[in-house]
Amino acid sequence: MPSAQRARRTRQISWAPSGWLISSTTAQTCTDFVTLTCPDDFFAVRTGFTNIHPAPYVVTKVIAAASATLGDHANPIGVTFWRPLTFANNGEAVDRIVTASDAPTTITVRGTQPGSATGATPIPCWTWTDWVPLPSLSRTDSPDAPRVLMIRVLLPRGCRHTNPNGGFMEYRGAAEMNLGSSYVAGQVPADVVTVPDIINAPGANLGIANPAVSCVQFLTRNEGIVGMAAGDSHHQGTSTTTQFWNYLMRSTLELSSRYVGQIPFGYWSTAQGASDSEGFFARLTNVLDVARPSFVVLPGWTYNDMTITEHADHTANALFLARLLMTAETCVRAGAVPIFLTPFPRDGAAMTPAQVGPWRALRDSILSLQANGAIILDTTSILARQSNGAMDGTYLPEYTDDNVHPNNAGHAAIAAALTPIIERVCGLG
Repeated sequence: MPSAQRARRTRQISWAPSGWLISSTTAQTCTDFVTLTCPDDFFAVRTGFTNIHPAPYVVTKVIAAASATLGDHANPIGVTFWRPLTFANNGEAVDRIVTASDAPTTITVRGTQPGSATGATPIPCWTWTDWVPLPSLSRTDSPDAPRVLMIRVLLPRGCRHTNPNGGFMEYRGAAEMNLGSSYVAGQVPADVVTVPDIINAPGANLGIANPAVSCVQFLTRNEGIVGMAAGDSHHQGTSTTTQFWNYLMRSTLELSSRYVGQIPFGYWSTAQGASDSEGFFARLTNVLDVARPSFVVLPGWTYNDMTITEHADHTANALFLARLLMTAETCVRAGAVPIFLTPFPRDGAAMTPAQVGPWRALRDSILSLQANGAIILDTTSILARQSNGAMDGTYLPEYTDDNVHPNNAGHAAIAAALTPIIERVCGLG
């Protein structure tokens, strides 16, 4: 493999498993919280907030604490203090650890700018807390287990804020899914941030509430690997358990469990349901600098691109391919290795002759990139049904539940093929 195709490593490990952003408004003062794990010792943290509306919103305060166990997923164990996450850099992603005792703790999340909406989905505006020192604690229940971080976010009444969609209820309780990692959100209708009182976990909407933070970043002991995903609902994981258990999340968790305590793995999804390629590629490139991904998995098609009257015809697919190649160039320039997927199938009603021919041609165009060293995973051959010796544009029945999206088995099949590619790209295989 050429040296240019070897993925970099970073100590800034991100966890942003849901790129599907939604809006909600608080009916009263409340504390949103999220508990998650990092597969390595960490020494500092910061959080990223998003906004999909032009109007800014205010977060009253954010605090974070390490914990020696997951406990009840709401209250830290073995903690001696809660660390306020500060706002000295005015929301910019500055790589400096802030320790000033008088640093501001009220956070203004900036609104979107004119022209930041493409297609049906806005390009979110990101606002960051400062990096603050916060060392992880050794696990008392299992010394080699991932380290635990708990974050509480105080929101005022009437706050129209942006959330990643998904509390990951099923993920929290299923070891066969999470493979030792954790990510769960909750909410209580009270201020347990100003004075960090104990939260009654059974009444805290665990796994039901959406997390208030869109991304958590850890500064880890060891250099690690961050993977990113982009695309529409097919790549987000619609129709899977939790709606986000997609191929890259599966591969990340598998590799993280193999290398826990040695090589931390991070995961950042920018995939958004109903988005066209202009939107979902822009959402990806918007955060490449702060994400510092080792590799980016790029989708091979979307039905959401269309001309005036037709979805995913030759003209729409030609524009998709141009955007795909430009995005790959942007990823390389940002230091990430692009991994190309070929087109996913779709339901028979959508795949008329106007779509199937261009869909096959787009697959051929992407596969041809291998001749010049591009890294390709032919997901079409994994998921698609053949008819009369050719892919007919629809799913193998075992890989879809709704005929539109890949199901758990479909994403598992992709992950089984993707994981060894990631290992190769990252110098692990």
